[in-house]
Amino acid sequence: MRPALTLWLLLALATGGAAQRRSADPDSVRIVTSDIDNFWRAYDRLTRHSTHDDSVRAFAEEYFKPASPGLAEFIRLRIGSPDSLVGALGQLPRYYAAIRSNTLRIHEKTAIIRDGLRRFQALYPGAAFPDVYFLIGRFTTMGTASDRGLYIGAEMVSSDSSTPTDELPSWARAVTLRSEVIPCIVVHELVHYQQANARSGTLLAMVLNEGVPDFLTDHAVGCQATGSVVYGYGDRHERELWVEFQQAKHGTDYSRWLHNGLTTTGRPANLGYWMGYQIAKAYYERAPDKRQAVYDLLHIHDYDALLAATGYAERMER
Repeated sequence: MRPALTLWLLLALATGGAAQRRSADPDSVRIVTSDIDNFWRAYDRLTRHSTHDDSVRAFAEEYFKPASPGLAEFIRLRIGSPDSLVGALGQLPRYYAAIRSNTLRIHEKTAIIRDGLRRFQALYPGAAFPDVYFLIGRFTTMGTASDRGLYIGAEMVSSDSSTPTDELPSWARAVTLRSEVIPCIVVHELVHYQQANARSGTLLAMVLNEGVPDFLTDHAVGCQATGSVVYGYGDRHERELWVEFQQAKHGTDYSRWLHNGLTTTGRPANLGYWMGYQIAKAYYERAPDKRQAVYDLLHIHDYDALLAATGYAERMER
C-alpha cells in the first residue's frame, strides 16, 4: 500500500461526520467557508516537482484532516479520497488555478445567501434551516444536501469571464458557473432538505424531485439552479417534450431526462428539471390556496394524482 494512501486511511478513521444542526430561524444558520482556505493551503504545497503521492499527502493533511463537519460529510458523499480529488485537479489544472480568488471571496456572499433563506421562509413558514457549507470538490456537484446540512461545490460557482473553460466537459459549458447562481443553488438544496415525498423510482417522481426545488427557488429568489440553456430549449419544444415524457413517465429510464450530461446528444442535459418545473408551476398556479400548494409540492404522496390536478395534460392537448 502506498504511504500516502495509508495516511489517508488513518485520517479517514479520525474524521467524524457532520453533526445535525437545524433551526427555524434563517439568521441562526452558519455559512461556513473555512474549508476553502484549507484547500488552497494544501494546493500551495504542490510544486512542479511534487509526485502524485506528495499531492495526496498534502490534501490529506491540510484539507481532509482539519475538515469542518460539513466537509467530512461531503467527503463521504461526493469526494471520496484525496487521491480522487488530486485526479480532478490533474484533469482541470488551469480551471482550478483560475477560480482561486473568486472562491476566496465567497464569504462576501453571506448577506445575499441569508436573504435567500428568509425569502424561502416567507414562501414556506414551516421551513427548517441547516447549516450551509462551501467546499471544493471534484467538479461533479454544484450542490447537495443531507439531513446534516447543505453542501455547495465552490469550484462550480466561482468562474468569471476570464476563466478558461476549454478543459471542461461539454455539459459544463452550458451551465452557469458564476457566483450569481449561489443564492439559487443554496435555496434549491434547501428545498431538497424540506422534501418528504413518497418513495418512488419512476421518471415522474424523479423529475418532480428536482423540478419542485427549481420552481420554488425561482419563486423565492427569481432564478433556477439549472440554468437558461435547459429552460430555453424546454420552452421552445414544450409540446414534443410533453409527448415524449407522457410515454416514459412511469418507467425508470432517466437517460434522456436526468444526470445525462456525458451522454446526451442533440439537446441539453437534465431536461427533467425543466419538465418537473412545468408540472410544479401548473399545480401552484391552479391551486386556490398557495401556501397549501407549497406544502403539497414538498410532501407528494401520489405523483399521478398531483400531475392530474395540474391540468397540464389537458392544456397540452389544447
